[in-house]
Amino acid sequence: MDKTQADAMAQVILDREPLAKEESRRKRAREAEKVASQRRQAKFVLAGYALGAASGYFISGSVGSFGLLGALVGILLSIVLKRFHESAAV
Repeated sequence: MDKTQADAMAQVILDREPLAKEESRRKRAREAEKVASQRRQAKFVLAGYALGAASGYFISGSVGSFGLLGALVGILLSIVLKRFHESAAV
């Protein structure tokens, strides 16, 4: 192998590395966004459950069923806000 072939091989290896790093960075960014979205949804579910349980306690004393209804409302609100946010970003 002469010098030009060795330089060509080294250049191919060096050119591939930034592309792999960029793809890895994009993948990490997608995963981070997915985790952030799941955390936002969990916050809405917990807040909905707490509000539903509190209202259930004062209305009829049935904390569990009202809490689950509140959690369902939290899930739906989270989905609506996520879709609204995605459409506004476009």
